Amino acid sequence: MKQTNKAVGFTLVEMIIVIAIILVLSAGVFGTSYLFKDQAAFKLNYERVLSLLHDARNMALSSQSYPDTNDYDKDGLFYEPDGDIILPNGYIVHFDLTGDKPVVGLYADLFDSVINELDPANDRLIKQYELDENIVITPEGFTQANNPAVLPNAGENFSVIYTTPDASFFVLEMSGKTTLQCKISQTGRDGNEARSKYIFMQYLFGTPELMDTPYISS
Repeated sequence: MKQTNKAVGFTLVEMIIVIAIILVLSAGVFGTSYLFKDQAAFKLNYERVLSLLHDARNMALSSQSYPDTNDYDKDGLFYEPDGDIILPNGYIVHFDLTGDKPVVGLYADLFDSVINELDPANDRLIKQYELDENIVITPEGFTQANNPAVLPNAGENFSVIYTTPDASFFVLEMSGKTTLQCKISQTGRDGNEARSKYIFMQYLFGTPELMDTPYISS
């Protein structure tokens, strides 16, 4: 009896099914990759802000001093080998929210003329980070004597300071308002908030933070 050779291979329907499965799996892999990338970027931006606040507080506690190279203290003496040294009034973390990307910088307040005030021309810039453009920084609450106080407008610049030598915390140009929480959030690819986390600025050490929950209602 003569055998007939049969064609071996995929039919058109089978090929379409295989291609569809590959496309579905690829979409899942790329979607997961984007998710992990966004999460990693958010963590990096959050930790950069947190690190500047930690540095400000630690430097205020250590009472780190600087050579008075520009006669910041107006004593008529400039830094020489004999040591004209200046102790900053404190360490300022400035949030510049007016550009396309948030910029957060750490300054030593060297009080050229006015203490407890950011003067970029005379205060010493120690470190600065430009955050991603999809990062949003929102101050969400301060109080004065347990009474609600006015918050900065959305997108408005603000600064906080840890003063030497005890690292007392307050918000510049808003004297007496000693409690501030800051929300760091990331806008997703759909334009909505994808994730967020809070920093309670005066509670950087020793007090547990309540993550993703407002400490003070604004």
